[in-house]
Amino acid sequence: MTGHEEFSDDLGFAFIDSGRQRRTGCPEVVYCQGKTVEQAEAIIIRMREKGIPVLGTRALPELAGRIGSPAQRGIFWQQNKTCL
Repeated sequence: MTGHEEFSDDLGFAFIDSGRQRRTGCPEVVYCQGKTVEQAEAIIIRMREKGIPVLGTRALPELAGRIGSPAQRGIFWQQNKTCL
């Protein structure tokens, strides 16, 4: 046992906790500082694919432009460095 059995998805650099909202009532938050834009993007997109609401914190503005579809870009708030 790895201790990550409750996580549903191993991306190799992060584990996706798909049961957090069910267990805690709070949606997932991705702390983006310390991750590459590509890593944060992969986490957020995978969670969205699973229907998991997610907020990225300490994010770079570049991330917001990468996490949406071409028709719907992510939203970025510069003051608090968060994105949806």
